[in-house]
Amino acid sequence: MSRRTLTLLALTVTIVALAASASVARADGPVINLGDLCAGAPPHATISANGPVTTATSNGNSYFYSPQGLCYRYVVGVGAALNTQYTVTIAPSIQPDTPGLCAGLKGDVAVYSKGLFQSSYTKTQYGHLHGVWVPAGLFSAYCSLVQDSGTPAFTTDEFQTSVSRTMTSVLGTSTRVVVGLKLNDWETLTVSATPYVPSTPK
Repeated sequence: MSRRTLTLLALTVTIVALAASASVARADGPVINLGDLCAGAPPHATISANGPVTTATSNGNSYFYSPQGLCYRYVVGVGAALNTQYTVTIAPSIQPDTPGLCAGLKGDVAVYSKGLFQSSYTKTQYGHLHGVWVPAGLFSAYCSLVQDSGTPAFTTDEFQTSVSRTMTSVLGTSTRVVVGLKLNDWETLTVSATPYVPSTPK
């Protein structure tokens, strides 16, 4: 292989690496806005609150190391029967079981939607997530997942390491959830959709 060919190959690899690092979070750095690279990324899975598939689990952390369209996040299409409300829940497949591990859990989540006459997805919500240890009281201690910044998107679920958002299925509108969670390394994720059930007053 000639020196000129090697030089061009090295330059190409460098450009691709710089583009990726400018658009997503580095494994040892802060989480960065997902940008348009995730808006055009094909989904890893598609689920519906009414089935037949209601839950999707990532193939380990391959969403980061073998990304879809340079998105570097787990991309899931979500939906439900027309004009019905449904709840989307996001969680790491393994819940941190100590205060130290819980404090190290960090990530981000975004919601993208595309209307009937739109050709591309638009980000409508974005939030940064982190773990907060809840000490034992009347119930056992656990790691809570909390959104700490961004547009109000997902709410914390009680007694488990997950966040949820209630959405409405609208005619002609497609919705995707884009998420990544990291604890030392990027985590296996589970995204599920269920019909909305109003909470019972306490």
